[in-house]
Amino acid sequence: MKHIILITLLTLIFFEPILSDIVLPKGPTSYSSRGDRYIAEIFTINSRLKNDKPFCFFYKINQQITYENYDHKKKFELVWSGELSNNIEPNAAILSNNGYLITLDETTSKGYFHSLVLYDKQGKLIKDYSLDELIPESDIYDFPTTVGSKYWRDKASYFFCNIADKTEDFYNPTHFYIVLTNHKVLELVLDNGNIKYGDLKDFPNLFDILKQKYIADIAIIYENRLENSSITEILKCLNSK
Repeated sequence: MKHIILITLLTLIFFEPILSDIVLPKGPTSYSSRGDRYIAEIFTINSRLKNDKPFCFFYKINQQITYENYDHKKKFELVWSGELSNNIEPNAAILSNNGYLITLDETTSKGYFHSLVLYDKQGKLIKDYSLDELIPESDIYDFPTTVGSKYWRDKASYFFCNIADKTEDFYNPTHFYIVLTNHKVLELVLDNGNIKYGDLKDFPNLFDILKQKYIADIAIIYENRLENSSITEILKCLNSK
């Protein structure tokens, strides 16, 4: 009996970190660009749309449509729709104001596969990076790690930048940056997906942005859970009438 109790206690001790690190899928979630120019509705596998792969509907918002002349069909233009590279669903997504979609990690296992995935303005996959393709292995140990995840983006900051014309940083960026807590920077070129990893001093355009008192170029993850309905489902209902 004592041996059984001891084995049970040891089992609980060794398995507790695994259990505490389990993260369930979010379910259907929308992400918007800063200023709500674009919205991406992402449906996890086996959602109410009965999709067997993560699926995205990417909309452009007609901001000329106001409450006085509101019309769902005119308000939301479907730019593209299609499957995503993720296994279940992205943990997060960021949209540029010129139509690029960047997804970050898997919800259920951050810091492994699909750590950064870039799609072009028509939804075509440009690049799909695992974490060890983004950051040197020696630096990955700078970040908190559990059994199921590597939290490389904890407290990270995100920025869009146009390296040729600073006045176009907001509406027509050419580069995306992630500033990490180990004081390193990851740069992504939006048109081809090329990456560069290094110190802040290696990225003069980003350094200039960070010196500004008011940072208008910061990219924010605008996330909204689609618990009951979505633009996609509303438009489907309207189009079926």
